[in-house]
Amino acid sequence: MTNKIELDEIFEGGKREMFRGVTLSKENIDEENRTVELSFSSETPVRQWFGMEILDHGPNAVDLSRLKTGGAVLVDHDSRDQVGVVEEAYIGSDRRGRAKVRFGNSTRANEIFQDVVDRIRTNISVGYSPLEMRLEEERDDGQDTYRVSKWQPFEISIVSIPADTSVGTNRAAKNIKTEIKKESEMTTETVKESAPAVDVAAVRAEEQKKTRAQYNEMLKLGEQHGSIELARSCIEKGGSVDDLMRELLAQRGHEEAVKADSPDVGLTSKETRSYSMTKLLNALANPNDSNAQRAAAFEFEVSAAACEKMKRETKGAVVPYDVLKRDLNVGTAGDGGNLVATDLLSGSFIDSLENALALRQCGATMLTGLNGNIAIPR
Repeated sequence: MTNKIELDEIFEGGKREMFRGVTLSKENIDEENRTVELSFSSETPVRQWFGMEILDHGPNAVDLSRLKTGGAVLVDHDSRDQVGVVEEAYIGSDRRGRAKVRFGNSTRANEIFQDVVDRIRTNISVGYSPLEMRLEEERDDGQDTYRVSKWQPFEISIVSIPADTSVGTNRAAKNIKTEIKKESEMTTETVKESAPAVDVAAVRAEEQKKTRAQYNEMLKLGEQHGSIELARSCIEKGGSVDDLMRELLAQRGHEEAVKADSPDVGLTSKETRSYSMTKLLNALANPNDSNAQRAAAFEFEVSAAACEKMKRETKGAVVPYDVLKRDLNVGTAGDGGNLVATDLLSGSFIDSLENALALRQCGATMLTGLNGNIAIPR
């Protein structure tokens, strides 16, 4: 009796992953190349929870594609514990699955390989997925025999405890049943609670786009306010546009406070008087004239000090506040004395002094109300 069985009826919607194994022979170990030739499957019937199972090894029954493309060699079927790789996989003339595996050079791989060489670990197990199954023999005791007519091995493991060494396998039906049922329950629960799929790459690309836009805006703000280095520093610290604006405002407030506290560059009275606008303008008008540049060396030095005090740059020269506020010296005509008028306050003489004059007591005549010079004939 050969009836094709729906696999969902056997596995109840669970993961279709099963395991069985054989015992390793020492003659197949190449210590120099760190390779082992082994048999990982056969047509020996194995008891599973649904009955007896036979893996078919006939033509086109076994899909070896996953093993041939770098199949993993694991420890106890743990996908996080890989110690080697499958280099060759084929079905032998004795209808057994055979492979040549190579162990890695990591500490863990060396440990497992040495255990294999020392005959500490001698059991091999294969992880496989049944693709098609049919009922081959039906029995009254319920232990029906099923033949897996198509199946796909996906990994080979070095295992510790075989369950049934008498038949050359290391997977018990009871253990399989418990594991598969647990996986089925977990899978069903996960499906019910699963969230909508998220395109991680798209989300990451969108975040990168927003970050670049923010950085460009921050650099533009820094350039507009003459603080490009401040903007770059804020970006390196992971700051936002708002953080940069706060730092710009704080910087501007500090600059204004410095200007308000001391607008001068600290010139002495002598230095203020020696500052020459003529030399400065001549040097600016003749940038290639070395004599003019040397003559205005002091003025350029004062200009540099003013720029540093005001925290700004200029293409020409800055005249400091010390020079702009200096008063004109009206002592002589050469210093601008003729440009300043003398106010005559004739009504501000102290009248009480007239009574104290000795000449008046001697009969001198007092001429009052005069605004200009008088001439008295002789």
